[in-house]
Amino acid sequence: MSFDENFLKILIVDDSAMLIERFVKGINLDKTIVPCQASNCKEALALFESFKPDVVLLDIYLPDGSGITLLEKMKTQNKNLIALMWSNYPTEQFKEVCYKAGAEYFFDKAKDIHQRAIFINTLKNKKFSLSDL
Repeated sequence: MSFDENFLKILIVDDSAMLIERFVKGINLDKTIVPCQASNCKEALALFESFKPDVVLLDIYLPDGSGITLLEKMKTQNKNLIALMWSNYPTEQFKEVCYKAGAEYFFDKAKDIHQRAIFINTLKNKKFSLSDL
């Protein structure tokens, strides 16, 4: 899969199809945002390599492994990747581990659904305002 710089590519990794659907509906899906989704680590790594996302949104607990370990692998392959973690367990300990692994942001799945959507739309606007210079 290949897209040009006119798109913000987002890889969403979560084993809950319902949560992914709610998130995708919440972002302003015009033709500049391209979402892609995976439900486990193995699928996510394959998509990461072929899709080459600008942003990843990762759950901490996945059926075949840890979203934190997955984040570390992705960050070693792409230092410019913007990583967002989300979890139903927004403890300070989890946040600290995620930030150390390379996450730029951490969201509470239950409470921050609108903040994630606003954040993605802000990233999209920044990307295009910078590329228009």
